[in-house]
Amino acid sequence: MLMDVAQRDRSLVVTVATKDDSYLKFVRSRERSLSRGDRDFVRSDEPDALAETTDSENGILKMLTATQLRGLRPHELLILAALCGIRSAWNVLDSGGVGSDGAGGLAAQTGMSVSELQRLVTERFPNADASTAQCLSAFRVLDLSYFLGANRKRFGETPLVQLVDGGPASDDETSAAGGARYKVSDALRDMLDSNATFSRFFADTVTAGLLNCASLYGQAAAQNDHLVRGFMYGEKYSVFDVMRLCGWSNEQVAQNVGGYRLDVESRTLPIFIKYETSQYADRFLNAREIEWFSKNGRSLRSNEFQWLLDTGEYQEQDGSGNRDWATDHVVPVFVRRKVEHKELGYYFVGNVAAIHDSRTDENVNPKSGARSKVVISRLELDRVVDPELYRHLMGKTTL
Repeated sequence: MLMDVAQRDRSLVVTVATKDDSYLKFVRSRERSLSRGDRDFVRSDEPDALAETTDSENGILKMLTATQLRGLRPHELLILAALCGIRSAWNVLDSGGVGSDGAGGLAAQTGMSVSELQRLVTERFPNADASTAQCLSAFRVLDLSYFLGANRKRFGETPLVQLVDGGPASDDETSAAGGARYKVSDALRDMLDSNATFSRFFADTVTAGLLNCASLYGQAAAQNDHLVRGFMYGEKYSVFDVMRLCGWSNEQVAQNVGGYRLDVESRTLPIFIKYETSQYADRFLNAREIEWFSKNGRSLRSNEFQWLLDTGEYQEQDGSGNRDWATDHVVPVFVRRKVEHKELGYYFVGNVAAIHDSRTDENVNPKSGARSKVVISRLELDRVVDPELYRHLMGKTTL
């Protein structure tokens, strides 16, 4: 099990599980390989043999492996641990220990509201974002309404949670905070009750995810890092990770996100920089400032710059005047090294604290020579990129 792997080397948990779609699929592949060379290998009718799993069950394990195993956000994992009564998950959080069995045990909660999840996140992960928006986001991930159709199909098309008594769900933060309650979906409950193999690997994956999450958030707390939407300095994230952690209501096609995307509802505009490999000349000016190019055809009147520069309809005020810019503008910056251009991950280097000197200019595509109108700005990060990571991103070292 993954928790056995963690007992030997926690760094291998994600590596082993992601060799295939899930750890169960990885184990089955090793089982087939061994059985071809050993006639005495465990037969399918023996007690320790793995039971068959359905496409829906495999899809659920695939979803947990792809979105939850790294432990980037505790919310979904806490929901599942509480509603499914996974004892091993609470053992990990209470003692920091690593057990040898992922099977659950405590009686499951019958339901959970957004406000109850907020209290649980605050209690277990004090430095995590326990906002209503983040908790709503977690429930949308687990009921699969967050995902695009292709990923819903990929993840088995079976919601892990559903509303209690079919009550109304709401995306409005105020009404949702004390309103709808969620429970384990009837379909997932049937799977957990009827298939011991699926149940064991399900609980094991949730527990391993919480173990990783506790480690990540513990490191951030030890370093006194202030986490905005849970992004951790120097950690690598895919575009799909970033969309989820930003709390977007719906997943987007990564190609359509491109170098950045404004999501007004969540007040976020993540920026993705492919260092020295894109059609734009984005570059570090120094360890705290970046020269950043907009997408083609943009101007200072484009929506993202109306929002970034606090002009027009996007400006917000409170009773004492203008709100703090960083409160209303979450602009995390992610950079991918030139030599890693084929990889999916970007390093998180910090949030934009201020944007300066925005101006309309012309960009020349280094490959085609095509010219297009862009906006060029100077981004000031909320922290200095440390020398080791800075050199690494500039292609001068390897971490």
